[in-house]
Amino acid sequence: MNRALKFMIPLVLAAQVCAFGTVSATERLVIASVEQEVNSYFGADGQSTGMVLDLVQRGMDRMGVEVEFRLLPWKRAINGTYAGEYDALLKPFWNPERHKHMDFSREVLLHETIVLYKRTDSPITFDGNWHEIAHCSFGVIQGYSYGRIFDKLRANWGLKTDESSNVEHNLKKLVARRFDLLVGFQSYTEGNIKKFGLEDKVEQIPYIIDSVEAHIAFTKKKDLTEIRDRFDEQIRWMHTHGVYEELSAKYGVTFTPAK
Repeated sequence: MNRALKFMIPLVLAAQVCAFGTVSATERLVIASVEQEVNSYFGADGQSTGMVLDLVQRGMDRMGVEVEFRLLPWKRAINGTYAGEYDALLKPFWNPERHKHMDFSREVLLHETIVLYKRTDSPITFDGNWHEIAHCSFGVIQGYSYGRIFDKLRANWGLKTDESSNVEHNLKKLVARRFDLLVGFQSYTEGNIKKFGLEDKVEQIPYIIDSVEAHIAFTKKKDLTEIRDRFDEQIRWMHTHGVYEELSAKYGVTFTPAK
């Protein structure tokens, strides 16, 4: 065999191995999420599970993409995705700052309903007039966005807030009278109220303060736009093939997809 040809064959094979290595690397994703009752939590067997994780797993399985979920505090999850430590983040809301670091799915994963919770013995009422409750203190999760309305009021009016790392801590603080009102996402706040047996101590104020679009967002530290686009197709497929309804029934909660 020609010596030049013999020399070229290993180079070609090496190039093919490198190319396939790049592809296979992008076909396994580490996806960050926060620990939330119903949506993403550790089951009795210690494995991550939940309604949103099931939804994403279903779509990724159809794509042939292996997924590892990491359940983390919010700030660690989002900062790790910014840095490329994690490939994607579940359920962030779009804003300009986040868009600098992450490619958001074009399709909306689901809508999140934001409401207020109070102690059952509290006389506070709310019908949309923020001036009436501007003096109250609000329990929030550190680093969370609660939609345009609350975020804007918090910034412009200087609303008094008390930050915690998760919903469980916020509920305990609310019951202990550390603040007046808890700002929460309805689906998993309700799940935590039931989990900790607080139905007789905490109640939802019957007014929706916002409904926001939650996405899956991919780090810009890696080229994952093709994966994002393929998952957009899966969101559309799952919406039209009853997957949202199936998971709603499985977990016994209202699971609102984008319309």
